[in-house]
Amino acid sequence: MVRLGYIWLAPFPIHVVIKHYSKIAMFLLILSTLLACSHIFIAPVIVIIMNIISKETSMEKQMKAEVVDLKKQLQTVNMVDQFPAYAKLQRKINAQTTRYKENE
Repeated sequence: MVRLGYIWLAPFPIHVVIKHYSKIAMFLLILSTLLACSHIFIAPVIVIIMNIISKETSMEKQMKAEVVDLKKQLQTVNMVDQFPAYAKLQRKINAQTTRYKENE
């Protein structure tokens, strides 16, 4: 190595080294940005794939429809005036929801 003034000159041009390191730095910047943002892109894709793979069975669809129907009935019943009917519907909804969750 030869020293000229305050700069050490390497046996190869210094601008080549700087270009090389700047390319590496740019690559690392882009890579780290993509990795940091990957959850934004990957999560929806995984949800779509899981929905395709795990379709609901007809029994699960029927159980879900029954829960929806029972909840509609529950909205028509006045809790104060018809408490026994309201409590009975509420117990049916809870039981059906429990069965649905056990089958998942």
